Amino acid sequence: PPVTAGIQTAEFAIAETGTIVQTSRGGKTLLPGLLTDIHVAILSHGIFHAAMEECLEVLSADPPRNISCITGPSRTADIELTLTIGVHGPRGVIAVLTSPSPG
Repeated sequence: PPVTAGIQTAEFAIAETGTIVQTSRGGKTLLPGLLTDIHVAILSHGIFHAAMEECLEVLSADPPRNISCITGPSRTADIELTLTIGVHGPRGVIAVLTSPSPG
Protein backbone atom coordinates (compact mmCIF):
# COMPACT_ATOMS: atom_id res chain seq x y z
CA PRO A 1 0.00 0.00 0.00
CA PRO A 2 1.17 3.57 -0.66
CA VAL A 3 2.57 5.61 2.22
CA THR A 4 0.21 8.52 2.86
CA ALA A 5 2.11 10.50 5.50
CA GLY A 6 5.70 11.06 6.53
CA ILE A 7 7.09 12.68 9.67
CA GLN A 8 10.49 14.33 9.77
CA THR A 9 12.35 16.94 11.79
CA ALA A 10 13.21 20.04 9.80
CA GLU A 11 16.78 21.29 9.73
CA PHE A 12 15.77 24.90 9.07
CA ALA A 13 12.62 26.98 8.67
CA ILE A 14 12.39 30.28 6.79
CA ALA A 15 9.95 32.81 8.20
CA GLU A 16 9.74 35.06 5.11
CA THR A 17 8.32 32.33 2.85
CA GLY A 18 7.08 29.65 5.26
CA THR A 19 9.64 27.26 3.80
CA ILE A 20 10.76 24.06 5.52
CA VAL A 21 14.33 23.05 4.67
CA GLN A 22 15.41 19.40 4.85
CA THR A 23 18.92 18.14 4.13
CA SER A 24 20.59 14.76 3.85
CA ARG A 25 23.03 15.50 6.68
CA GLY A 26 23.61 12.68 9.13
CA GLY A 27 22.31 10.11 6.66
CA LYS A 28 18.76 11.52 6.72
CA THR A 29 16.50 10.69 3.81
CA LEU A 30 14.45 13.35 2.03
CA LEU A 31 11.73 10.88 1.01
CA PRO A 32 9.13 11.81 3.68
CA GLY A 33 8.94 15.30 2.17
CA LEU A 34 8.88 14.09 -1.42
CA LEU A 35 6.90 10.86 -1.76
CA THR A 36 4.06 11.15 0.74
CA ASP A 37 0.65 12.80 0.40
CA ILE A 38 1.04 14.57 3.75
CA HIS A 39 4.35 15.80 5.11
CA VAL A 40 4.51 16.45 8.86
CA ALA A 41 7.51 18.60 9.75
CA ILE A 42 8.68 18.97 13.34
CA LEU A 43 10.09 22.48 13.81
CA SER A 44 12.16 22.91 16.95
CA HIS A 45 13.19 26.12 18.63
CA GLY A 46 16.32 27.70 17.15
CA ILE A 47 16.02 26.53 13.52
CA PHE A 48 14.22 29.62 12.20
CA HIS A 49 15.84 32.13 9.85
CA ALA A 50 14.24 35.36 8.66
CA ALA A 51 15.08 34.88 4.97
CA MET A 52 16.46 32.30 2.53
CA GLU A 53 19.76 34.19 2.29
CA GLU A 54 20.45 33.60 6.01
CA CYS A 55 19.73 29.90 5.65
CA LEU A 56 21.97 29.57 2.59
CA GLU A 57 24.79 31.34 4.40
CA VAL A 58 24.63 28.77 7.22
CA LEU A 59 24.40 25.87 4.75
CA SER A 60 27.38 27.14 2.72
CA ALA A 61 29.73 26.66 5.70
CA ASP A 62 29.19 22.87 5.52
CA PRO A 63 27.11 22.13 2.41
CA PRO A 64 25.07 18.92 2.50
CA ARG A 65 24.82 16.63 -0.51
CA ASN A 66 21.05 17.20 -0.89
CA ILE A 67 18.70 20.02 0.10
CA SER A 68 14.92 20.04 -0.18
CA CYS A 69 12.93 23.26 0.29
CA ILE A 70 9.22 22.71 0.89
CA THR A 71 6.86 25.67 0.65
CA GLY A 72 3.47 23.97 0.48
CA PRO A 73 2.03 21.80 -2.28
CA SER A 74 3.45 22.09 -5.79
CA ARG A 75 1.43 23.76 -8.51
CA THR A 76 1.74 22.85 -12.15
CA ALA A 77 -0.36 23.30 -15.28
CA ASP A 78 -0.53 21.50 -18.60
CA ILE A 79 -0.55 23.15 -22.03
CA GLU A 80 -4.27 23.92 -21.63
CA LEU A 81 -3.46 25.68 -18.32
CA THR A 82 -5.36 23.15 -16.22
CA LEU A 83 -3.97 23.64 -12.70
CA THR A 84 -2.95 20.54 -10.76
CA ILE A 85 -1.84 20.74 -7.14
CA GLY A 86 0.46 18.31 -5.35
CA VAL A 87 1.95 16.42 -8.30
CA HIS A 88 5.57 16.97 -7.23
CA GLY A 89 5.91 16.37 -3.50
CA PRO A 90 3.26 16.36 -0.77
CA ARG A 91 -0.32 17.52 -1.30
CA GLY A 92 -0.32 18.97 2.20
CA VAL A 93 2.19 20.11 4.79
CA ILE A 94 1.63 20.18 8.55
CA ALA A 95 4.15 22.06 10.68
CA VAL A 96 4.40 21.10 14.36
CA LEU A 97 6.17 23.75 16.43
CA THR A 98 7.95 22.61 19.58
CA SER A 99 9.12 24.86 22.39
CA PRO A 100 12.39 24.56 24.28
CA SER A 101 12.40 22.56 27.49
CA PRO A 102 12.06 24.75 30.58
CA GLY A 103 15.13 25.07 32.76
